[in-house]
Amino acid sequence: MARVFISHSSKDKVLARRISADLSGAGHHVWLDEWRIRVGDCIVGSIEEGLEDADFLVLCLSDAAVSSGWVEREWRATYGRDPVEPVLAST
Repeated sequence: MARVFISHSSKDKVLARRISADLSGAGHHVWLDEWRIRVGDCIVGSIEEGLEDADFLVLCLSDAAVSSGWVEREWRATYGRDPVEPVLAST
């Protein structure tokens, strides 16, 4: 199944949780900040890793998201990717 990164404003947390639960229930591997970032983790590094590993970005677009610097960074990081040549992680 697909690896999906959920980008959202903290003000849209309820919607992001619902989408994440539905996608996860359908068998997809979901990256949601509160599921993946643990105490002591580097927040920026965790987000970058989640974006790099994701097949899809779900952008919960709202007024709050438009004003969020985090949401903007997440979609911009994904926007520049080549849709034909996926980025391969080194092992």
